[in-house]
Amino acid sequence: MLKFLVRGESVLEERLAQIGKMVDPESRLADIGTDHAYLPIALVKEGKIDFAIASDVAAGPLNNAKQDIEEAGLEEKIETRLGSGLETLRTEDQIDTVVIAGMGGKLMTNLLETAYQEGKAYPTLILEANIGEHLVRKWLMDHQYEIVAEQIIEVAGHIYE
Repeated sequence: MLKFLVRGESVLEERLAQIGKMVDPESRLADIGTDHAYLPIALVKEGKIDFAIASDVAAGPLNNAKQDIEEAGLEEKIETRLGSGLETLRTEDQIDTVVIAGMGGKLMTNLLETAYQEGKAYPTLILEANIGEHLVRKWLMDHQYEIVAEQIIEVAGHIYE
């Protein structure tokens, strides 16, 4: 994942920027597999959202996220959580938008299905599978989600849906 600096401001690389454009203003966001929390940091900084959970299954990437959130001064607006998939989310978080990006479609649908079986459903899913996109589309159809926006981009010779 790339992070660019322009005049001291953090700018998202193209793939994350396109994902960020799909987030509705004032959403309560969960970024699953957040890595450095670049997406929630950028969205809070630009005033598009006011609350996010940055979640990752690995302590190392989550520590990177915590450090980046602290450097941005956004500890009051972005919480970090260690755990697998959507298990880190609680009802009281009132999350309405879940971003899962940069993992395979099989893992992504397993995470979504585990949450669904636990009675967790979220109105808006923004998903970017790096392989197995057809599995994600099938899961969405099987669970009565409608694809309302789609962007396909090429970055450094790789196609992202």
